[in-house]
Amino acid sequence: MAERIGRSSLLMIIMQSCGIVSTAVLYIFLGRTLGPWDYGIAGIIISALTLLRTGVFGALVMTTAKLIAGDPHRAYASILVSKKAYATVATALILLLLLLARPMASALGDVSLTPYFRLLVVSVPPLAFYLLLLGVLTGLKDFATTMLAGITFQILKLGVVVLLVLLGLRVYGLIFGFAAASLFAYLIFQGKSRIEQTAERTPVLRYFTTAFGLWLTVTLAVVQRYINLLNLKRIVVDSDQVGYYSAAGHLASIPALVFSGFAVALWPSISGAAGRADFSLARYHLQKSFRYLLVALLPFAGLVSALPGLAIRVSFGKQFLPAATVLPFMVLGLVLVSVQSLLMSGLLALGKAGPTSAVLLCSIGAVVAIGNVAIPRWGMMGAALTELFGFALSGVVFGLMAWRRLGPYISLGKAARILLSALAFFVVLRSFAFCGLAILVVIACAAALYLLLLDLLGIISKNEMRTAYSFVTGWLPGKKE
Repeated sequence: MAERIGRSSLLMIIMQSCGIVSTAVLYIFLGRTLGPWDYGIAGIIISALTLLRTGVFGALVMTTAKLIAGDPHRAYASILVSKKAYATVATALILLLLLLARPMASALGDVSLTPYFRLLVVSVPPLAFYLLLLGVLTGLKDFATTMLAGITFQILKLGVVVLLVLLGLRVYGLIFGFAAASLFAYLIFQGKSRIEQTAERTPVLRYFTTAFGLWLTVTLAVVQRYINLLNLKRIVVDSDQVGYYSAAGHLASIPALVFSGFAVALWPSISGAAGRADFSLARYHLQKSFRYLLVALLPFAGLVSALPGLAIRVSFGKQFLPAATVLPFMVLGLVLVSVQSLLMSGLLALGKAGPTSAVLLCSIGAVVAIGNVAIPRWGMMGAALTELFGFALSGVVFGLMAWRRLGPYISLGKAARILLSALAFFVVLRSFAFCGLAILVVIACAAALYLLLLDLLGIISKNEMRTAYSFVTGWLPGKKE
């Protein structure tokens, strides 16, 4: 059981990492091509697309996966009702975007955003098809195909957006590319979701009753992620600052996104265990995922935060150097987001959507209130510190909620040892930041030191390292599975 759980989570991470690389390349390309001003607009559009994909439709993905994983014998009925739900939500979104595009742009202090918001309707139908497919595959626990579909989407998005931007569509190319990638990914993998037809039917009302709590929670989580960017745009208006902040946020999010596969894999696992009232197994899933997340995420975050100037210059170029001042704080904030996402996945699988939504709502309110004071006074730095505070607040509360519901998922001693190992990695890199290109050698040495500390401190065993290495190399070209 342990090996199967570890292998499925590791597979999700490997596949997710490939997709995130293409996303990082896309962010960097857009920044270098569009410049700070237009990249600030692109940042707003990316946040809107993320809200649609991860928030509104993301909750439906989780609902579909939960229904199928919880009752595999009624999978066909769950797919049928999911199609009706997705069609209903897509129609409502199209109408809302057409009607509210100008009011939303006015609320952000920039009516020039109106045509961008209206054009988002182009992305809604193909996005609905693609995310329905992901929900079905996740519920069936076909993680390999799920992540292959995700990678295909990311690669297609990168290729089409780059082409359209180079052809002169600029920010509009981002929207059209997103829509095209969603449609093509769906068409390529739709055959993998076909299952045997049955006579059962599930009422649409039951689906939305199940989905409502998830929809509210996931949407609030995305709003929490991007509220500071929108607040910064509203207060400072200057798209250059918004562009710098977007660049720092996108670069900081890369380590967090790479390991978001932990939360995706945890959702159906805990849903199934909770459905059987096996809370000891649910706690075991969370323990493994939480430990692996910290071990994998912290050194990547340390790498970016220890070398912020170098990271910005290499990725976005000198024109975005002001973003380096806020990058370390945003990296720390996005580490908390990753931990929070994992805990939220477990809590939602246990049916704790109401309390989770309440915590997110309080966090959003606190961030907006503090941001209204901090941003006018300190600009981007005020926004970054406010964002860090909001994630820390909700992350601590979610940690306590998960601990209370499932019991201890990591010992304080083990958590401290992981943090100290990551801190040693950060200190080594920070101390040799002046080395120029030789920093690559320092990074390799620091990584070896980090792995040695993980072993010596009893955080990860040699057997676990060998298993991970064997599994990774087993997926390389020319290797047999």
